[in-house]
Parts: sequence; structure tokens; C-alpha cells
Amino acid sequence: MKVCPNCGTASDGKFCPHCGKLMPETVVPEPPKAPNPTYTAPEPPKAPDHIGVAPVQPEKPAAPAADPVPEPVKEHKLLKPWQYFGYSVLFLIPVIGWIFFIVYTFNKSNMNRRNWVRSIWCNLLVLLIALLIGVILVAVIPGALDTVKAWLNTNI
Repeated sequence: MKVCPNCGTASDGKFCPHCGKLMPETVVPEPPKAPNPTYTAPEPPKAPDHIGVAPVQPEKPAAPAADPVPEPVKEHKLLKPWQYFGYSVLFLIPVIGWIFFIVYTFNKSNMNRRNWVRSIWCNLLVLLIALLIGVILVAVIPGALDTVKAWLNTNI
């Protein structure tokens, strides 16, 4: 069998079937085929030096247990829509509702309820500031109250 000097393709023809170059006249002897590799079994493990003592095997890391979704902590439990409604009605009751309103502002048994009550305090503060600014403007600007009354009479 001849080997093409240009691309290394083996062929018996005059020209290389791959690149088309002229094949040399000398025949390259085929290398001897390697014998088929045979499988050799690994050596069995040696017996322990001391009879009755097992060899130490490396510890496998324990697989993490698949925990179910944990229940929310009581302090982080969400309020349901009807609870918001019920608390809103409770806070409208004179004296008793106001006492609950103040108690729930500092109560730590439910963080969501406490934060909601504190947000109501923030709304009341903004409303109070707006009312205070309105009273100051009416008191400072002469005739402002008459202008407001006239506007209310024409628009309402």
C-alpha cells in the first residue's frame, strides 16, 4: 500500500484519491497489528492485618433531609382581609377601640398587625400636619376664610 506524501492517505492507485497528487512508486510496509488487549482482573483486596478488625472506610456525608415547608412563626403570621376589616371597626369604637389601637402599636405578638397599626399612625400624622397647615394659612392670610367659604358655596 502506498502513502500520499501530500495528505497521508493510503491507496494502491497511481494518484491519491483524496488530494489528486501522484503517488510514490515505493510501497510502505504496513505496521504489524497490535494484539487485542485482554482484560485482567484487579487483585482482590488484602485481608486485614488483625482478624476481627474491619478496615476503616471514609465516612460519607449525610444527605440533607428534605424538610417540609416550615410553619410561619406566630409573630410573622399574616393578617387575613377580614381581620383588617375587624380591626378597623374595633378602632372606630370610642375609648375601647382607641385603647386597643395604642396597645397594638407596641404589641409584639404579631409583627404584621403592629406594622399595619403603625402605618395608620403615620397616616394620621400626615393628616394632622395637613390640617395644621390649613389652619395656619387661614389664620395668617387675611380674608382667606372668606375666600374658602365663597369657593365652597360656588362649588358645592
